[in-house]
Amino acid sequence: MAKPKVHRTAIVDPGAKLAEGVEIGPYSIVGKRVKLGKNTKLHSHIVIEDTDMGSNNTVYPFTSIGQPPQDLKYTDEKTKVKIGSNNIIREYVTINKASVDGDIFSYYVVAPDLYFGFFISVFKILRRLSY
Repeated sequence: MAKPKVHRTAIVDPGAKLAEGVEIGPYSIVGKRVKLGKNTKLHSHIVIEDTDMGSNNTVYPFTSIGQPPQDLKYTDEKTKVKIGSNNIIREYVTINKASVDGDIFSYYVVAPDLYFGFFISVFKILRRLSY
């Protein structure tokens, strides 16, 4: 059983749940309402909050997941992001949690009420996809 590896410069809230084999890179921040599945790797400079992530995911640098949406109607509702297993999330991707009515606004707008399932790759090409 491989214990999680956390770089000495990373900040991990004691309430975060890290499965075996998880790796958290330098200068990453993992919040208390985060669950990372087995063998998930966060490269450097990742900020992740309010997220459940499955196993075998790779998240590349300068990615933000689970931050409040840019929806002016958002009033700190207890929503979260759910990401399945075996995904690759590339550099500079932002995946905000939704407001209660399901709006998602960010630099990378994917779709409202989106569920990332299995074997998904998110690339910078998602930029400017909007509704």
